Amino acid sequence: MGIQPRAPYEKLVSHFVSVSISSSFRILLLLSLNKLVKMETFVIDVAPPLPRVNLTATLDELQTSSQLYFPGSDIVWMLMSSAFVLMMVPAMCLFYSGASNRRSSLALFRLPLITAALIGFQWYLWGYSLAFTPAVPPPSPGVTWYGGDSRGLALHDSTGRPTGPDVGFKIPELLYQFYEGMFASFTASLVCGGVIRDVPVGRFLVFITFWSLLVYNPVARWSWHWAGWSNQRGVMDFAGGTAVHITSGTAVLAFYVFYEIDMKGFKHCWTGFWRIFFRRLKKPFVGLGLGTHNSGPPRPIIRPGGNDSEEFELEPRSSSQGPKEDSTQSAPADPEAGGIPPTEEQPARLGLGPEVDNPPHNVNNMILGTALLWIGWFGFNGGSALGGNLRAVSACVSTHVAACAGGTTSLFFFWIWNALYRAGAEPGDEEREAPSSVSATHFCDGAVIGLVAITPAAGYVPVWSAGIFGVVSAIIVSLLKHITTGMLKDEPLYVFSIHAGGGMVGMFLTGCFADPAVVGLDGYSTIPDRTVAGRLRYQMLDAFAGLFYTFFTTLAILYGLQAVRSIFKRRWTPVFRDANRNRRWKLEATPQHAWRETT
Repeated sequence: MGIQPRAPYEKLVSHFVSVSISSSFRILLLLSLNKLVKMETFVIDVAPPLPRVNLTATLDELQTSSQLYFPGSDIVWMLMSSAFVLMMVPAMCLFYSGASNRRSSLALFRLPLITAALIGFQWYLWGYSLAFTPAVPPPSPGVTWYGGDSRGLALHDSTGRPTGPDVGFKIPELLYQFYEGMFASFTASLVCGGVIRDVPVGRFLVFITFWSLLVYNPVARWSWHWAGWSNQRGVMDFAGGTAVHITSGTAVLAFYVFYEIDMKGFKHCWTGFWRIFFRRLKKPFVGLGLGTHNSGPPRPIIRPGGNDSEEFELEPRSSSQGPKEDSTQSAPADPEAGGIPPTEEQPARLGLGPEVDNPPHNVNNMILGTALLWIGWFGFNGGSALGGNLRAVSACVSTHVAACAGGTTSLFFFWIWNALYRAGAEPGDEEREAPSSVSATHFCDGAVIGLVAITPAAGYVPVWSAGIFGVVSAIIVSLLKHITTGMLKDEPLYVFSIHAGGGMVGMFLTGCFADPAVVGLDGYSTIPDRTVAGRLRYQMLDAFAGLFYTFFTTLAILYGLQAVRSIFKRRWTPVFRDANRNRRWKLEATPQHAWRETT
């Protein structure tokens, strides 16, 4: 049987297949030769893709191959958080200078940054070594008030040791030192609110050096170090309710008490305190400080030389505190304005005439400072998780919610109270019937109060409870501000009420709302299994211990420095009276952002 001839289409298919195979073979051959000619070899180190636990490494291995043992994301987040906390220092410069009067504005604008630099240098020399060494706990840790590891002095041997919680991921010791140093600097800058009484800068820097050594370092150690008595008892202070806010606010209170005793004597201050206290408790509303007169409309600014239009300053920080005395009557006569020759009791000063000098001096600075504090607080609370994890995210969200709740609650509280106050006005009582306007300073105070209150709780409580922190703290601290207005007449910044009061509220609420599920969002942290009453008891113990220890230690430092100064002068010298006699008022701020009435 013969071979059948192929159909035409079969010939075409066979030819196409043979051509395709030969072309593909040639292309593959050329690619292979090209790879052989251009092949290069690289040696790289890649971090392990999955976490590894319970590793053993030497110090040299940790320092030379840190990427194998420390998560890079944690390092980046902690560096960013450190920068955020440092940004809070110039934010305090703006906030304090704007909230103060013109005479103190310049000192409060520059002093927080100078103080932060001084304490940062002290932290490098010995502060870290005393507060947070040794970094690695021994098998049986005890309780100590100061660290004794000389390797932390000047950070000469504090680079790669793993630092952090007992279990879980660690960060390098040098990074931990850097972050905690920002806390020390910021806490010291908060204490600058006490220099509104014209304390010479040099004396304050000497004082804050001893204060950081004797107050902040021990309290920070007992709050966050494994050798601290409070830390070993399971007290929950995530980012510094006691170590930062209660200590700084109480230090300003001690500063005020020292000032009053130095100027008026102990007997006068003691009797005056109880007289004011019992007078405020005579009636329920008066006892809360809410029965005082409303400040009414804005006060006119008196300008030398006159003007056709009338100018009004912005509303004061506490509109419901009651009317202040007319500055032209209550203030001492200005030697230059009134033609009185300068004396030691009434020195000459460079001013702008008999202008009203009531805080706040610059509301715009105060608002800008609040905004920067708000941003910086994300590093303050979020960085306290010591890593870029879900617990840090929860802390940041709680921080934002508490600030929003605190600011709005302060405004609504002010509105409601003034409405009730005007509703109870008697016919013909023009001062009570005077309309009151909302001030942005109330919002700024409320936002900061909410931030302070959530500080010890940010990493312990669920996000839904953060609003409660803002609302409750804003109301309680607002009432506390009214109570302390008559007792702390020369404390217009309300540092004690906002920071110490807000810190106390936050510590107590932390014991009520702490949730183990939130604590474990980082994957390893836990809290002791206690009832709410048991947690609250330890929270109160830590808060009151920080308050009383700070108050009496600060007074001891102030009187000790005064005693040393008196020894050199060979007589007991009142510090503030001498400072007022030498009146260093060569510069004072001018009125800022006044409102002009137009027709």
